[in-house]
Amino acid sequence: KIAAVDTKTGKLAALIDTAKIPHPSRGANFIHPKYGPVWATGHLGADVVTLISTPSDKPEHAKYKQYNWKVVEEIKHVPGNLFVKTHPKSKHFWADAPQNPDKDLAESVAVWDMA
Repeated sequence: KIAAVDTKTGKLAALIDTAKIPHPSRGANFIHPKYGPVWATGHLGADVVTLISTPSDKPEHAKYKQYNWKVVEEIKHVPGNLFVKTHPKSKHFWADAPQNPDKDLAESVAVWDMA
């Protein structure tokens, strides 16, 4: 599970069921075309990158409220992920897998189109 804490109130906002051993890194935040604002995180013990919808105070994101704090997508990846990243001007996000026992996979990154 991932615990989401409201940083304004300091209270638990949600407990989210995810795949095995989500990595507690910063992950990547971006605007998903179907689910709005999401946070992406990888897993040390699973072969997915998980996208979790996150709340937003922006009026244009109100239409995505029904998805808040829910796993909206699990994207196939290889186990052993540590970092998922993007850039505000990028149309892509990427994930590594340095903990994967396969040397070729451990030394590569996967890149996905966010559109």
